[in-house]
Amino acid sequence: MYKAVHQPSGQEIIILDTRWMQQVELLRTLDKQDALVCPGCEQPVRVRAGKIKRWHFAHKHLANCPFERESPILLKSRAVLYTWLAGKFDIEHITIEKRIPDSTLHRHVDCWVENEDRVLAYWIFDRRLPPAERDSLKSEFKKIGVPIIWVFVSDLLRVDFVGMQDRLHLTTTERAFIRK
Repeated sequence: MYKAVHQPSGQEIIILDTRWMQQVELLRTLDKQDALVCPGCEQPVRVRAGKIKRWHFAHKHLANCPFERESPILLKSRAVLYTWLAGKFDIEHITIEKRIPDSTLHRHVDCWVENEDRVLAYWIFDRRLPPAERDSLKSEFKKIGVPIIWVFVSDLLRVDFVGMQDRLHLTTTERAFIRK
């Protein structure tokens, strides 16, 4: 996960935010004090800020948390989307892994932009969804009343290598979320 909450203050910390790059030692100190917690299950998290992998937070102890079951492709895609949005909007207008109170969504919204009078939500698909999940997702965002941009990871794309190579075969999930 890329967001933690500073337990004493309630401040959300997005580790992908470039402002934290110069303050990594502060984050590590907060980690040692168990002052950083998961926004989903409120259990202590560890700062993972090395030189090879993308910086992130990880649970110190396995817990029943929605963030524990997210696929690596979803996490990577979420980080890329956040970084791209940070180039388009002021960083203080963007959040990642947004929790929607009183929602029946099965996970957090990947990215959320609140810019002056406009709000946009971004939801990343890393797998196909059964019809009931698709319908539930659509109706939940309709209730929330926020425009949603559906993002599909490239792993879902199926190119026709046998017949016409300039064609893609959309999954039923992709077809279900096409806007006309």
